[in-house]
Amino acid sequence: MFNQEEMSSFDFWDSVQTGEEHYSSTVEAKVKEQIKLGENTYEVEVVYDSAEKQIYSLLYRNNHLVSSQYVHIVSSEKDFGLNYQLQQILKREKENLTASWNLIGVINQKGSASEHNSLGLFFLDKGLDNEAAEQFENALKKSPLLSDTYKSLSSVYLRKGVPHKALELLEAGVKLNPTFADLRNALGWVYLECQKRKEALEQFTMALELNKNYAEVFLNLTLWYLQESANHPENSQALTQAIKYLKKALSLNPEFSLPQEKINEWEEISKLYLILKNRVAQKDTSHIKSVCELFFLRFSYDQGNISQASWQYFLMGLNEKIGSGFDFPDLRNYLGIGYWYYSFFFLEKSHAILRSVKFGKKLKNLATLNLEVVDTLNKQLEKLQPRWER
Repeated sequence: MFNQEEMSSFDFWDSVQTGEEHYSSTVEAKVKEQIKLGENTYEVEVVYDSAEKQIYSLLYRNNHLVSSQYVHIVSSEKDFGLNYQLQQILKREKENLTASWNLIGVINQKGSASEHNSLGLFFLDKGLDNEAAEQFENALKKSPLLSDTYKSLSSVYLRKGVPHKALELLEAGVKLNPTFADLRNALGWVYLECQKRKEALEQFTMALELNKNYAEVFLNLTLWYLQESANHPENSQALTQAIKYLKKALSLNPEFSLPQEKINEWEEISKLYLILKNRVAQKDTSHIKSVCELFFLRFSYDQGNISQASWQYFLMGLNEKIGSGFDFPDLRNYLGIGYWYYSFFFLEKSHAILRSVKFGKKLKNLATLNLEVVDTLNKQLEKLQPRWER
């Protein structure tokens, strides 16, 4: 669909090299490749940071950095050399980026609202805000009740520095979807950003009524009352309320071991709030979800360009993510459907074998019967629902 111009390189750097970029003094190796997509030039760069002992994927558009993401190494590749690991990551990152651009035309032409949203999530995760906004807007045109899309599009507006647009969008979304706790929490946060404190408190409270174990809302209420206590030191009830909601957030985090009875000072509450807020951020699954959505879109519209090896790596990465503490129902749904989709590659091989003319007369009828079973299984694949509209 788009003209691609590729350049690839591999460089080893001295680990004591100095420079202005945040990773220049510790990066030991990097690989990079340029791709021309439409009117823009993209550069995917994968770097190894020796200080953090981590690998990161950086995406540039027309020489401007738009995203930087930590990359997990699957267990099957950990015993290979660093050069191999970086090259494999670069190959996959470039494949996903190219696939996402090639999907734009077909999704714009015949995609559903949820498919627009899915493609938008991948662009949002990659820092491609304009492309994400286009897909989210198309999704809302086709299905104004698609709740998740309001939250996603508001994230684009916030990142662009136009909170008033995010506010207008979320207000409209809440009006259409008053029982969606995530939307009310998002609206409350934007109200807080816009210094509309009364409205923010109302939305956080309503979100909590809809979901009584919403950890992020507990933390947002903790912040609201901490700010209230700082602005009005004479209001002792504000600090009491901050402690109340922080303890509720702590009760939902079994990994947190600090004694709750020590929580009694503003500084201590603020410190614990920041620690818990960081832990919630570490449990964010938006990145892995965006990759899942892209792969399912590719299965529907780009099967010819997705290899068995790529799908296998995707499943290994998702399985290991779940096993490392991200055992959430939606990720398990992705994994279960992903394995079923993976069987498609074997069904195709089975189909080709059973159509062979080498069976002879005696086994021809049996082969024909089994071929019908394979065709039935292929049709069942089309009935799987990787996502739902909210």
